[in-house]
Amino acid sequence: MTLMFRGCYAQRVRADPLVYGDYALRSYDPPQAAPGLFRRLVIMASSAQPGTGPTEEFRFPGSRLGLPEEGPGSVAGWGRRLLALLIDWLIAGLIASVVVGKPMWAGGNDYNTSHLAIFFLVTAILTGLAGGTIGHRICGLRVLNLKNKDVPQVGLLGGVIRSFLICLLIPAVIFDRDHRGLHDLAAKTVVVRR
Repeated sequence: MTLMFRGCYAQRVRADPLVYGDYALRSYDPPQAAPGLFRRLVIMASSAQPGTGPTEEFRFPGSRLGLPEEGPGSVAGWGRRLLALLIDWLIAGLIASVVVGKPMWAGGNDYNTSHLAIFFLVTAILTGLAGGTIGHRICGLRVLNLKNKDVPQVGLLGGVIRSFLICLLIPAVIFDRDHRGLHDLAAKTVVVRR
């Protein structure tokens, strides 16, 4: 932990203790160090106020969205999502291999461009109109529309937005506490278990 990190959180703790669950974070000067030289954060068993902790909306991924904690309809885990992405990428690679007439391992600019374009088209169309890709179906996932929960499909525009941002990669690896990447936030979607 860097000194800057410690200093920032020690300042915050003195003014307003951070509370996680039934624990409060406090800072103190270690006895062997000169006072004020270093500050450490310690997790204390009692909190500043009884019953304080994470609010109800932050208990588990998807709780702010009204989704269950486990089972069908709960937010999908990272393992299933990555496996579904890998399956979709391989399927797009096989189709691109047939279109270009080269094996997948041969590569080349024409193959790479067609691979990305086919991945974009397949992902956009299937997510928008079917509620998930082939990889999502195999892994037991679906893409849920948060704008209109009565309509199970995301819609073609939502699928295009989501797929375009996945192809850029960076928006897909920036996510919030509900496991929604920037591509899900822009399209107003969430990936859930079937």
